[in-house]
Amino acid sequence: MNIRDVIDAIPDTAAISLSSKTTVGAGITGVFASAAQWNWTAIIASVVAILGLAVNFYFLRRRDKRERELHKAQMAALRERCEL
Repeated sequence: MNIRDVIDAIPDTAAISLSSKTTVGAGITGVFASAAQWNWTAIIASVVAILGLAVNFYFLRRRDKRERELHKAQMAALRERCEL
């Protein structure tokens, strides 16, 4: 893994971390708002939690795709090295 790969992974890692924290925070707020019977707050918190989950899913899929491609490249390099 070179420096460029690490630099490219930083925004995805930050987005995954932020969306995870946002989802948890919105979920806790939604539960609290539901218990306190604040309907609009509960609805907004639920929507934010669902959006946070969707963003998290999107960036995790991007990271998995990038790691899969990196793995294929590493395996091809190892095969080429073994054939020498």
